Amino acid sequence: SGLRQVGKTTLIHLIIAKLLRDKRVVPENILYFSCECLKEEKFSDLIDYYSQFRKDDKNRKYLFLDEICHIKNWSDEFLTLANKGLLKDHSIVVSGSHAGEIKESVERLPGRRGKGDSLDKVLAPLKFCEFLEFAHPIVFSQIKNRLFELNLIKTKDKQAMFFSLFE
Repeated sequence: SGLRQVGKTTLIHLIIAKLLRDKRVVPENILYFSCECLKEEKFSDLIDYYSQFRKDDKNRKYLFLDEICHIKNWSDEFLTLANKGLLKDHSIVVSGSHAGEIKESVERLPGRRGKGDSLDKVLAPLKFCEFLEFAHPIVFSQIKNRLFELNLIKTKDKQAMFFSLFE
């Protein structure tokens, strides 16, 4: 979860690309769906259909449900499917701009959320240099090297250069 327009959807797309490229996950084992325009009654059909469709494949499946907060009681659907054993070998990523709603919903899934201390993530806005590092690592490296050459890495040096521009 995270604020609006901080890159949650972009991050999901990057994760999917990495699964396909680096982990060699077959595309049929990945479902991405934006829930913004999905009606609540169709949500259960979507999840149930996908779980049934891929249940004979023993490989891990990945569900990415973007803006899940548009679906009321979405965690109840997962609870039902988990209790039927249909979410075994699934990794599920949900995103939404309402962190409180997501936290409250996942608390209704005790014992069905995998293992680990940090299952929940909140995505804060990236600084421009962080975005550049992720999206364009070569350009980021070139800029970083140039900043080192100009002695503009330290905050004190950046401030001095900035204030000198106004003199």
